[in-house]
Amino acid sequence: MSSRIVTIKGKSGFYLEVDKPSWLRKLKGGANSVKRKAGATRAEATRNALKLEAEILQEWDLIQEQNPLKAAKGVAKAEGLDLDDALEELMRNAGWSRERREAVLMTLIAEPADLKKQGLTPELDQETRNQITSLQSDVDTWQEWVKVRRLEERNTAASTIANWETKLRGLAQWLGTDHVGVLTKEQAHSYKLLMIQKEFSDNSIRNYIGAFSGMWNWAIRSGKLDGKNVWEGLKKGLGSGKKREALDPEVLADAEKRADRDQDVRFWIGRYQGLRKEDYCGLRWSDIDTTNKVI
Repeated sequence: MSSRIVTIKGKSGFYLEVDKPSWLRKLKGGANSVKRKAGATRAEATRNALKLEAEILQEWDLIQEQNPLKAAKGVAKAEGLDLDDALEELMRNAGWSRERREAVLMTLIAEPADLKKQGLTPELDQETRNQITSLQSDVDTWQEWVKVRRLEERNTAASTIANWETKLRGLAQWLGTDHVGVLTKEQAHSYKLLMIQKEFSDNSIRNYIGAFSGMWNWAIRSGKLDGKNVWEGLKKGLGSGKKREALDPEVLADAEKRADRDQDVRFWIGRYQGLRKEDYCGLRWSDIDTTNKVI
């Protein structure tokens, strides 16, 4: 998803244009993006862009939450309905066509082998099929996984939790459902290929697969998933990471002398705090606690 400041022929001012995610295009159809008036000048539009984009994303989140395929299980449980009855009512209320409703219910209720024997092939995209699979499964959402694992592993760093959330959110968006545990081995391999096609570095891909594999191992140990880890073995074929050589001691000693001479505070902060250049260049006095001697 991307956004940009644009003008519209015949209209004054500047507009924010945001591309619709694939799930929304499939659900609602229509244009591939939305445009909102952002300001009379480009400068004003640029200032308002982030706030406008956040509002649009919140609206889309609400639509996604109201997606019948995502809401059906909760509605069925709350109102004591059969899953198919709850889903039928939600799809009807959402204005889904009769053909689409029938295709979804047919896929939900019937066995694939029976449909094949009858020569029936419901025309549904893979994302919708994944959502139906998650309805048929008792697998929790990735958000629930992170919540429970965080409670169990109390000493987990906040950065690690953020890493889980970022990677699992991206996987869920690609899969079309938050119930990422329904992922098959073939789909896991497809996601690896997607990262390769997007020219992720081998190190990044290993990092992603490692994070997913760790979460799947935890879910299996915790009884939240049955079977084997679908990410197992997917690091094979990726180049081995190259370790950087240690800095020559003489070069380091010379750098320390020059830092002393020039009173280069940034050098010493990086040297002893283990910070990267982009980290210590962003430091402010408010980040430094001289009383407790911590940064």
